Order: sequence, then structure tokens, then C-alpha cells
Amino acid sequence: MLDDIDACIAHIKTKTAELGYPTRQIAISGVSAGGHLAMLYAYSRGAQAPLPIAFVCQQTGPADFHPDCWGDDTRMLSWFVSMATGKPVTEDMIRAGHADAEAAINAISPLAHIGPDSPPTILAYGNRDELVRPPHCDKLSTALTAHGVPHQVIRFPHSDHMLWHDPDCSAAYEQAILTYARQFFNNDPP
Repeated sequence: MLDDIDACIAHIKTKTAELGYPTRQIAISGVSAGGHLAMLYAYSRGAQAPLPIAFVCQQTGPADFHPDCWGDDTRMLSWFVSMATGKPVTEDMIRAGHADAEAAINAISPLAHIGPDSPPTILAYGNRDELVRPPHCDKLSTALTAHGVPHQVIRFPHSDHMLWHDPDCSAAYEQAILTYARQFFNNDPP
């Protein structure tokens, strides 16, 4: 999937140039699994992307595939990690912290790829989300802070995974995107 994102960005760059709108930067975004992919791509491949990534905005994206973020459901995690990486990872391997399980988990966890050059990020999470639980947001914010990456956390106190119960937070998320666009897009003419 990361290769597909790469190809899409390259196509956007080529097509917009053909249409007379040369694109110099992009922002990437996603919700839930899309948020996961936006972060994983930006943090693990952003430096080599066909267009520079100015910032990431995501809602309820899984950030870490260690059991503490998932309520210790190692059965579901072993299935997901195996499916996402194509490598067999068992519950026992996860519980034991086996090196192969750790490598697989880190390969698909955006959290493991955050560094000082990661793009600025807007995080939106529901405090009542039982699928992508609050530890995802907490760990992301801690890692971004530790690496000096600008980020904004918007918590939806009454919302679950769909973020439907806090319209004021939805408005704050939209405003944050506009603020980041003004702040992080380079508006100098080519």
C-alpha cells in the first residue's frame, strides 16, 4: 500500500504539472486505517516522497501495534500483524516480546518511524474510542514531542471511533488544518 501511495503522489506531481499547476508540496490525510497509512507513509517514507509532505492530518489512526494499545488482545493482534506484514506472528511471540514479532510490529507502527524530520501532524482521537484507544494518541504525542515535531492534539471527549459526538471538536480540527496549511505550505512562487 505504501508503494501505491508513492505512485499516486508521483502521478499527482506529473498530472498537475501537465495541467499547468506545478505542485511543490502536499499534505496527506486519512481516517482510521487511512490515518494509519498517512502516518506510516509520512514517517517512514516522507523524506523520499515524490513531493515533500508539508504536514499530516489524521483522525483515529492506529499508531502502535503493541498490546498495550489494543487492550492486550494478542489473538487479534497476531492475526493483524501477520496479515499486514506477510510474516507469521503468533500470540506467544507477541506476549514474549520475540524479536521477529517486535520487528513486524515496528514495521507497521507509525510510532516506530517518528524522528526529528517527521512532518508536523494533527491528531484527532475520541476519548470513548474502544477500537483505537486513547493510548495511541498519548504515545504519538509523547514521541512527536520527544523529537521536536510540531503537532496538535484534538481530543473528542464524548466521541467513539467515528468522532460524531463533538461538533465543536470537528470545527477545531478543520480550523487546525487551515492553520497548518498557512503555516507549513511554502507559498513562495516557483
